[in-house]
Amino acid sequence: MFGIMKKLLMLFLLFAFRETAAAQQSGRHIYQTYPITIDTLFTYINTKDDVINITVSNPTENKRQLVMEIVAVEEENSYWGTIYSAAINEDSYFFKQWRQGRKMAEKMNIKFILPRYNKLYQSIEDDEAKDFSFTISGKPMQKGMPVRLRITATDNNETVYSPVFYLHKQPE
Repeated sequence: MFGIMKKLLMLFLLFAFRETAAAQQSGRHIYQTYPITIDTLFTYINTKDDVINITVSNPTENKRQLVMEIVAVEEENSYWGTIYSAAINEDSYFFKQWRQGRKMAEKMNIKFILPRYNKLYQSIEDDEAKDFSFTISGKPMQKGMPVRLRITATDNNETVYSPVFYLHKQPE
């Protein structure tokens, strides 16, 4: 009886080790969640606004919360990345603080530090593709600013980036 139990235990361990080794060799985890994906990205530019339309897929079996932010491609534009992120997260209080802070900094001849913006959490159901649309209004720029959309899932901090696109309005 003891010999049979020992053989079964060895067989089980051998099988479990083989599955773990196969998962490691293929570069996947045994309990891996599927990544969020950006299916389409479309921007529309007119005289009043820039409109960003994006389709995001959640291939998991769980509802997820997403945070969307705009990231400047060029380091010198990171200031504007923060402002664009506040715009797509619809944070009107950020813009109130930003305008007041800029005026005060100019008056006192000091550097201005950007306030933090509140993140808007977007829900996406399990196994769903969902469309999101963001509008950026403001002062037109002669040359567009290259940016990317950063999407982070709050359940596991998984982050994906969109391809580079250009925004032609600066929020005021």
